[in-house]
Amino acid sequence: MQQMLERNSQKTWFIILLCGLPFSHFVFRYKDLWLCQGMYFQVGVLVLFCISIWKNKVQNKPLALLTLWLGLVTSYFWWYVLVRYKQHAILTFLPYFNFICFVIFYKAALWLKKEDIKKILDFMTYSVFVVLCYCVLQVFWFDQFLTPLDNLTKHIQYRLVGTIGNTSHLAGYIALTLPLFYRWNSKLAKPAIYLAWGIILITGSTSGLLTAVIATVFYLIFYRPFRWYDIVLVGGFGLVVFAKKYGFDFGRLLLHYGSLSGRLEFWEYLVDTAKSQQGMAITGKGLGFLNTIAATDPFRTWRHAHCEYLHYWRELGFIGLGLIGYAIVDYFRIFKKSANGVTEVTLASMMVGFLVLSALSYPSHLWLLSSLGMVSYSFMYSIKGDRYGS
Repeated sequence: MQQMLERNSQKTWFIILLCGLPFSHFVFRYKDLWLCQGMYFQVGVLVLFCISIWKNKVQNKPLALLTLWLGLVTSYFWWYVLVRYKQHAILTFLPYFNFICFVIFYKAALWLKKEDIKKILDFMTYSVFVVLCYCVLQVFWFDQFLTPLDNLTKHIQYRLVGTIGNTSHLAGYIALTLPLFYRWNSKLAKPAIYLAWGIILITGSTSGLLTAVIATVFYLIFYRPFRWYDIVLVGGFGLVVFAKKYGFDFGRLLLHYGSLSGRLEFWEYLVDTAKSQQGMAITGKGLGFLNTIAATDPFRTWRHAHCEYLHYWRELGFIGLGLIGYAIVDYFRIFKKSANGVTEVTLASMMVGFLVLSALSYPSHLWLLSSLGMVSYSFMYSIKGDRYGS
């Protein structure tokens, strides 16, 4: 019965799309008939695509609704700029294209079985371990390929950029991948964990350290990958790093890790500019909006809010932010219903870390970091599909 209803809903939308297309100019009321037909068809295909996510055997209503809302907001501003200014709003379209890449990744991942996911995570662990070894070369000035994007090499922490080119983002990357080493059944697991924590501590990144701690605590709720002396060793190394850099001046230490580096001022600016009809706090102004004002606002170098929740609120409004929250809740609902095996806990720990990092940085805007969010999100739904034999 349910399958019949799902087929009927898809059939209905196909009929609306194809039969209504000749009359689309009556819907959009614009003199360019071809443009109206393009607008109508694109929105119709968007709806059909979202139905395929919603009505899939592994149903994902939050992702379907979020994809639809992002598509509608993006389409509106794309066509608004095209009609009014005769220009293509590339800065609005490209972020949505990046989001669609994530959705494609998600739909492709649904074909994976749990055993496939375990093997993929194993190879990802090897890859991250190579990055850790590469960081060791950077510490001793043996990196012949990469230099820090900030071009600061006086201190060891600035030479540690991994393969992402930035010290803080490297700390975030390693923090997100820590759960991979916690599940790693290898003699290299303990050295890798020590090395990962050491690099995070040396970078001095507040967001990276906070992400690592919270993701680890979440993992420890379910599994104990190390003993008390491992914590003592990592903690002792952290004290040595802090003592070398700050001496015994705990005021300087707290000032460094408690500093938000100008974030509060920018956040206040974003909130204040939303308090008007033009701010469009409810619907947002579309993906890429912050990029379009980067050249005109008082914070010219800030293309990201350094808080993804605030960033997407300004771009997608309260509606979009609510749908993101719905997707997060649904994710952990599925995790709660899972067997809570080591694979599921690893993925959920990575997701917890990703959510923490999103509060102080912009991981969803960086491919290396966002790919980890895609993996933790998509693979959890893949396991759900495998569990129910879809």
